[in-house]
Amino acid sequence: MKLYGAHDVIRAFSAELRKGRLAYAECNTCSQKYLPPRAICAICGSTSFGIRELENRTGVIVAKTSVYYPPARFSKESGYVIAVVEFEKGLKFMARLRENNGKACKVGDRARLVIVSELPDVYLEAG
Repeated sequence: MKLYGAHDVIRAFSAELRKGRLAYAECNTCSQKYLPPRAICAICGSTSFGIRELENRTGVIVAKTSVYYPPARFSKESGYVIAVVEFEKGLKFMARLRENNGKACKVGDRARLVIVSELPDVYLEAG
């Protein structure tokens, strides 16, 4: 595991997304895990992190909501759904949710994280 300083860990996360990989940060002092990474550990205050790849990108939807007034970047997608998915190791991640062929999904359903590496961007795909 390569070691990163406070702001380098966030750049490393973005670099991994551009390569099509989802990475999480692990504090080198107390082993707390973060997805997405943070510059300072909320548990011990350390700024030293390692980056690890989250290999299984399928998790369980633990919360979801609809967005009717999106930020400018997503202005053409008004009425989209965002969800929080819990992955292995208790890691949670929030992203836009593409529901399965228009069929609404619910909390407890499974979703897979899809990475669009050219942007980089991510979304969740139900089912």
